[in-house]
Amino acid sequence: MEKTKRAPRRALASTLVGALIAAASIVGVAAPAQAAEADVADATFSWGLRDSWRNYISGPIAHGTVTPAAPATADGNGVASWSGGTGTIDAESHVGAVSFGGSVNYYGHDGAL
Repeated sequence: MEKTKRAPRRALASTLVGALIAAASIVGVAAPAQAAEADVADATFSWGLRDSWRNYISGPIAHGTVTPAAPATADGNGVASWSGGTGTIDAESHVGAVSFGGSVNYYGHDGAL
């Protein structure tokens, strides 16, 4: 009697599995969407270390300077700015990389810093 109860269940299970496979082949599996990247051109960036650091460098103890290398610039308070940055960014997540040329050199204590 066990064999007769299992046979309809197996047939039903086989039919359901077949239907799922057929549905998956008709619908297809969606491939993950390619993230669209956007080009970044002529980006600007301003940055300065803590006020206390900049004041220390240019103050009476370190007797230092803040010297930018082009295209970076620095204002009178040692805040550096860059322009002309290029790179790419993911349009959906807003994550990417932008690079800038130039540098900023903090000099103090007659070159010891």
